[in-house]
Amino acid sequence: MPKIGDALKKAVEVKPQEVEDTSRARPSSALMNANRRKIFQFLITHPCSNTSQIAETLELSRSTISWHLDYLVKSGYVDSHVDSKKKIFCPSGLISRKSIVVFSLLNQPTGMLIYRAIVREPGQDPGMLKEKAKSSRSHVSEILKKMLAVGLISSVRDGRHVRYFPTDGYSQILNEDISSQKEFLRKLIIKMNTEHLKPEVNELKGGGVNIQFKAPGQIAKIEIPYHPLKNLILTE
Repeated sequence: MPKIGDALKKAVEVKPQEVEDTSRARPSSALMNANRRKIFQFLITHPCSNTSQIAETLELSRSTISWHLDYLVKSGYVDSHVDSKKKIFCPSGLISRKSIVVFSLLNQPTGMLIYRAIVREPGQDPGMLKEKAKSSRSHVSEILKKMLAVGLISSVRDGRHVRYFPTDGYSQILNEDISSQKEFLRKLIIKMNTEHLKPEVNELKGGGVNIQFKAPGQIAKIEIPYHPLKNLILTE
């Protein structure tokens, strides 16, 4: 993938009128708390995760995660959405609305297993995918229906069977969200400046950026990959 390079510098260029004077103000931000930073960082690389997924990965209680998520939502760093009656969370503005459904599908272990199986062995039917995913037929059918709706896969009837094939939908979403990520980064820098964090932005090797700022007793950092789907690459 190409580096952000000059585009990054232009993307994070902030006009003076967009940020209030921070010379004398003391930092006051949701990101001053270490647990909230961990949650925000996790959501940057795993958008559309639910409370249980975050709690399990970060090894914090669900009540702790819920409290900090509410704070991040009220502070404007995170948005909440409802998908299949479950509340999921994404960094505000990181990905498009269409991508929210895609991330929600691929963040599910069963969803990822099904999609990877179709990518690696196109033409499988629900029975084959049920065995690969080790899930019920109804659950597999529900996920396939959602993947068809967002254009991740296509279907072809073959006699009594319906077979599924990958489309270029995944690549299209990657390309569409690269531009939105630049705007996300620009707005994040403005917000952090407004909250007197004085962020320093450095490009990471291989793309993406590292944002550093002063937190109580340490230099805190937030890493933003070239694209949030980095952790969901299917060619591993």
